[in-house]
Amino acid sequence: MGGAEGLLLLLAPRFRDLGWEVSVVCIKEPGEMAPLFARERIKVDVIPFSSRWSPRSLYRLAKYFKEQQTDIVHTHMYRPNTSGTAAARLGGVKVVISHIHNVNHWDDFRQLFVDRMLARHRDVIIAVSQGVRRNYLERARVSADKVIALYNGVDLETF
Repeated sequence: MGGAEGLLLLLAPRFRDLGWEVSVVCIKEPGEMAPLFARERIKVDVIPFSSRWSPRSLYRLAKYFKEQQTDIVHTHMYRPNTSGTAAARLGGVKVVISHIHNVNHWDDFRQLFVDRMLARHRDVIIAVSQGVRRNYLERARVSADKVIALYNGVDLETF
């Protein structure tokens, strides 16, 4: 459990309250946060992946998006951003949003190259700060108008 998962748990109920049908898709197992999403009445589905780029796994996720008539896919962090973008486009999803939480989030040049190629298939890339945005623009070399900085919200009620 980390910041991205906590942010998702904060945002998903708010999107639902605005009238969106929201679900969380996990590619391994529901994980320790699944009961927290269930408590918020957010559906958690598992689409098992054998590997990040397995054609069969990407097909299953794309099929899920089609069956659910998914309009928006919003992924967080490098690995979900890549396979999520590919499956969303294969599944005919209208809007793909990727969320970047860290600077230099690639392990190697291969990951950076893949991210550069997939960036053109995303509608918006959200960076959690201006620093993360600048770093992403410098390294990924994507159009500046595609990448926005949107600071994480904090629920002050918890404090």
